[in-house]
Order: sequence, then structure tokens, then C-alpha cells
Amino acid sequence: MNERIHILKIQGNEYPVSILEKADRDAWYLGAILQNLLLLDYKIKSFLNTKDKNFQGKLPRFEDLQRGDEVNNPPKGFKQNFFGDTVDKFNAMAPSEVRIEEEIKDLRNALAHGIIASHDFPIRPQHGTFKIVKQRYEKKKLKIENVYEMTDCWLSKTLDYSLCVLLRTQEYINKETGIQNLK
Repeated sequence: MNERIHILKIQGNEYPVSILEKADRDAWYLGAILQNLLLLDYKIKSFLNTKDKNFQGKLPRFEDLQRGDEVNNPPKGFKQNFFGDTVDKFNAMAPSEVRIEEEIKDLRNALAHGIIASHDFPIRPQHGTFKIVKQRYEKKKLKIENVYEMTDCWLSKTLDYSLCVLLRTQEYINKETGIQNLK
């Protein structure tokens, strides 16, 4: 069997991997990036619940929730799901060194509302890479807001960046609330 091989380039090193391994790795990276961004959203909402009267309410223990459960008097911050608004409220309270950058908001919105596309489908990374495209329909035109080329380097750097933002935010929240790993 003639298995196709892709050369994975990470931080200047090259690693031969099968096409399937490359797809699995890309999926793992995307999942880890999205997990960091979703956890960041939850941590910020939990923090705002302790600091902002407009957000306060009974914070559910997400570890215990099951499908169909209902939470009485939930924090108002959990009623709206606009990540950008949540980040803006956090940034208004946080010192400049821990404010969350627009790039994080843009990336999260692209992952949540964009599409992943490639002209080389099924997966043929030797001919091109997948792209995350965030678009918006406006005045009878499709406006492209962001395009992320999912190269090995981009996936690796973006995972590191999202984790750094999450850890920096968590460290600030721990210091401000005196609560470790705010739940």
C-alpha cells in the first residue's frame, strides 16, 4: 500500500507523518484551541459574577450538570452568549497588562461562526492547507472579516497563545478573588 506522507513542520523541525496523522493532529490542535477559548469565556463570566452586580446570581457547578437540568436565578452573564461583550466587560475592569486582546475575540468568533474550507478536499495537505474563514453578509455583499491559514506553525502558535491568555487571565482572577481555579 502506497501511503501518502506529509512533512509536518514545527519550530523549524520536519517530521514525516501520514495524511491521517496530519488530520488527527490538526483536529487535536483545533479542539485544544477551542477548549482554551471556551474555558476563558467561562472563567471571565465566573469572575464577573463575583465583581459585577449585573452579573451576579447562583453560579451552577458545571461538573454536576446533566442534560435537561434547570438552574434557578442564574448569573445574568450566563444569559447572553456574546463572547465579545463578556471580554469587553472584563477588560473594563482589568489592568492593561491582563486585558484580552482583540485577536482572541476575533479568533473565537471565527471558530464559532466561521467555516473551515479547502479547495483540496478530501484532505490533501501537500497541495494546500485548510483555512478558517469568518465572513459576514452586508449590503448584498459577502464581507470577509478574517482568514486563518491552518498551517502547522499557525496551529502550534495559536495553541500556545490561547493557553498563555487563559493562564494570564486565571492568574489575575486568582489574585483578585483570592479563589484558586475559580469555578
